[in-house]
Order: sequence, then C-alpha cells, then structure tokens
Amino acid sequence: MRDLSYEYILQNLDHTLAFCKTIGLGPIAEKSRFAHYRRQIAHLLDVIETRPIPRELVEHQDEYRIALTESAEFGNLLPYLQQCDRTRVSLKIKACLSGPVLPSDESSTSNQARNLQFELYLASVLWQAGFQPILGEHPDLKCEVDGKWFFFECKRLLSNAKLKKRINEARKQIRRNLLTAPHGARGVVAVSLSMVLNPAQRALPIQDEHRRLERLEILADWLKSQAESVQDELDELYHQKIVAVLFYAASPFENFDLSGYEFGQYFDCRSSVRTGSVDYNTVQKFARAMGAMAAQY
Repeated sequence: MRDLSYEYILQNLDHTLAFCKTIGLGPIAEKSRFAHYRRQIAHLLDVIETRPIPRELVEHQDEYRIALTESAEFGNLLPYLQQCDRTRVSLKIKACLSGPVLPSDESSTSNQARNLQFELYLASVLWQAGFQPILGEHPDLKCEVDGKWFFFECKRLLSNAKLKKRINEARKQIRRNLLTAPHGARGVVAVSLSMVLNPAQRALPIQDEHRRLERLEILADWLKSQAESVQDELDELYHQKIVAVLFYAASPFENFDLSGYEFGQYFDCRSSVRTGSVDYNTVQKFARAMGAMAAQY
C-alpha cells in the first residue's frame, strides 16, 4: 500500500514520457491518454488547496482518480523500461499509449492498450522481484526461475463471468507455446481483475486512516474469493504443465488527506503443483517472491 503525493505521480509520469521521446515515440506520447492525464494532474495540483474545493473537481473526481491511477502505474515502469531492449519494448509502449482516456469507453477493439499495460506492469514487478522477464508475443512474457522457464499468458478481465473462459484460453495458448519450449518449461496464467473489483476506479472505503493493513486485507480477501470460485479449474492445470495462476487487483482507496493519493495493489499466487512434485520447490520460490512484492505494494 502506498501513499503517493500528486507531485510524485506527476514527476514519475514526466520522466516516463520523456523516455518515450528518446525511443522515437514523442509525437505519439504528446497525443496519448497519458498526456491528457498529465494535464488533469497538473490542474489538480493547481486547485487542490482551494477552499471550498472547486465544483468541477468534485463532479469529475472519478476521472481525476483514473488519471492518477493509470499515471502512477505507467510512471513506475521507467526503471524496468530503461534496461529493456529498446526496439522490442518500443512496440509495446507504442500500443500502451493508445486507447481511450476512460476505461469505461473501452471496447473489444480498443482494450489492447491497457492489456499491454498490464503485461508491462507484470514484467516490471517480475524484474523488481529479481527475475529477468523477456517480453514477447507468444508467450506474452517469459523468465527463468531456478533454471526453469516460466511462460506467462496475461489476461485482463472486464467481468468475472468470463474468468473460467479466459483461464482456459490462456491454458490453450501456453500449451501451444510449450510445444517448442526448452525441456522442463512450465506455464503461468496471470489475470488482472482490477476492472472487475472496481470498474469505475472509485475510491474504496476504509474504516480507519491509520490502518494501512486494512487496504491490503480488502484486496487479499477479495482475490481469495475469486480464486476459490475457479478452484476446480486450478486443480486440473498441473496435468497440462500450468504450475500457477497469478491473480492481481489494484484500486484507489479513500484518503483522509486531500494532498495525497492512496493506491493499493495485491497478487494472489495460486499454485496447481502437488507437494513433493518436481516443480514444487521452484513454484514455491516464485510464489514467495511475488508475495514479497505484494507486501511492498
């Protein structure tokens, strides 16, 4: 859980947009949804101390919150992006810069931008956790854990009614990818449920401004319920060399201090591996690493 100042979010966003210019994406970045978010955050900084708070800010607070949420995530990608192969990563960033300003305006043909943002975010987290993710197309990501290749397929859902379907889609994609993979390679399905948890990205209520762990518990309990709803599917995955499903959710939370922004993220790594199996220790190491990253966030 992080308390982020608006200045910090804007600074990180500016640095990441500047990086986009260095890889030839300056004109695209200047017309992107993130340029729009930048203007919103700069305006927020100009008027946040005004009392009473301007009506425009109150009436459009959900839109400002989306600008902060998406900018905070995109801005924090920079350390990872800087060490990537620029030719490979520029294609992902270019696609990420597109898409509608509001998630509610997404369609099946315009959701690719945020889908790729989730891929880049997961790659960044894997990198921070000490792994060396490689961006690709088939699979979306791959990295080595204890000398064993893990192939990731990333799915970002807009409705939990399709959770089982999307897990099965990822399973089929991974199975195809594993046909030409190194011996011992395994699959991981990564599922973002942020839009299921909080479609409008409104601030989730909390009871006590001093209980930071309360935010973590809200996300952990909700993701646990989502994972348990598809437990039958998870139990069958290991027979097809899928060793884990990584559930993810993020949301803004109520903040008692108007000068900052409270944002929470959490991973729930569900292993499909049986105790004592050949993959057990490797998957446990991966799950511990992702759990440690969840605690940091």
